[in-house]
Amino acid sequence: MTFKVSKDAYVRCTYAALQSAGLVHRASGLDEEWPRARSVDICSTEITGYTEWVDRIDGAVTIGWDWQMRAAAGVVTLRRTSDPRTNVMLVDVCGRDIGPAKTLDSLSALVDAFDWRSEVRRSLHGRYE
Repeated sequence: MTFKVSKDAYVRCTYAALQSAGLVHRASGLDEEWPRARSVDICSTEITGYTEWVDRIDGAVTIGWDWQMRAAAGVVTLRRTSDPRTNVMLVDVCGRDIGPAKTLDSLSALVDAFDWRSEVRRSLHGRYE
């Protein structure tokens, strides 16, 4: 199976086809404008960034989102802070578009279900130390 970009720039596929194809990490980075401290005695502890993923088959599918890094009790966690940005339009079994809202809901669930956080942390490790 390969993904094809249509004339309106969408890659149309079913959710099952996208799940089967899988996603691989393309790039991640930190946002360049970190929040500034409000006074000299206060240091900002919010780190934000972005990540971009493509399908394993031919790289036609692209899905990206923003994330935030938090540290509490010695544990660093990342959480998604935006809806996915994508060129995907999911279709039903008859090939009809399910629409942008349902596509974003489904892609959000897909993103939240796999371990993107470990790959983002590996990608950033050493680059910003």
